Amino acid sequence: MNNAKQRAAACPEALVAVPEETRPAVDDLVQLGLNYEGTLGHFEQQLFVLMAALGCAVTRRFLAARPQRLDVTPYLQDGPYRRGDAVAPCTLKTAYGGVASVRVHLIQRRGGAGFYPWDAVLGRTRDRLSPWVRQRLGRLATRLSFASTRLRGRAVLGWSPATATIEQVVRGLGRPAASFQAQWAAPPDEGETLVLEIDGPGPPTATAAELAQRRGQRRPKQRCACGCQRHRGKAQRKARGSKKRRKKGDQSTNGKEVVLVVLYTLRRGDDGQQHGPINKKVGASFAGRKAAALLQLRCIELNGDGDAFFDWVQDRNHERLQKRQRLRVLTDQPIKIARAA
Repeated sequence: MNNAKQRAAACPEALVAVPEETRPAVDDLVQLGLNYEGTLGHFEQQLFVLMAALGCAVTRRFLAARPQRLDVTPYLQDGPYRRGDAVAPCTLKTAYGGVASVRVHLIQRRGGAGFYPWDAVLGRTRDRLSPWVRQRLGRLATRLSFASTRLRGRAVLGWSPATATIEQVVRGLGRPAASFQAQWAAPPDEGETLVLEIDGPGPPTATAAELAQRRGQRRPKQRCACGCQRHRGKAQRKARGSKKRRKKGDQSTNGKEVVLVVLYTLRRGDDGQQHGPINKKVGASFAGRKAAALLQLRCIELNGDGDAFFDWVQDRNHERLQKRQRLRVLTDQPIKIARAA
């Protein structure tokens, strides 16, 4: 009896207020469908608002009732933790809006970061964004710029995080992308040698005067024996020779750096040379060092593995939370493709 009273006291206000909040939201939806006299477009707008209110109410009820079925005794048996705040406040930003709730906090006896057993059970990270919102924003950012993703999110959901937050979502989701891509099977027609080329060129934005210094008489193109793209380019570069050293102050491009990633394979022919490219993939971004995570996510999305990747990320995060690790998906740190894990 005492244990039941103690569990009920963990969230006294939420359990009483939520049922009273859910019923009016449902009644408003029913009355809207029966009595609304406006146009279909205005009806959809009103329906979306009421559905968002109902979604927040149901989510709040779930976040209030779920901890009552959680027994924290197993987390206290091994000794490193003791009970802390039983009603630690927190806010979760869902697709329907912000939802406030409380959770139990455990404190380490020897000092250090605390632990939220509720987060380990639900697979909730330290980020305030819900998993669904992170997934949708991350996938949308692979097709649009960060600013456009924010506008589209606001148009669809009625709200959207800041552009900097969306950038942190992309960086955080792109960090484990390389581990997921390592599980892919090679295409049946793949070559034997894998080539990954990364460069940071600048698109030409030079003035007319600067372009005049670069213009010259065209030279005849050099052909190679096999005619493939790889050896044709080598023959042309050899014919052009090395570039002349420019004088100080002679700018050739005045361009903004863009990260360019090219991935392809080569197959050895009967002549002993490697020919290609085969299954060539090209990705580019003006995000600079931020582009590594974005290109990883874009490659996964374009290959149609977005759903499988985000399910894999959720399972991976849940396993780490079960080990009582403090996990945060969003990050400000750029990643390198060679060190992504």
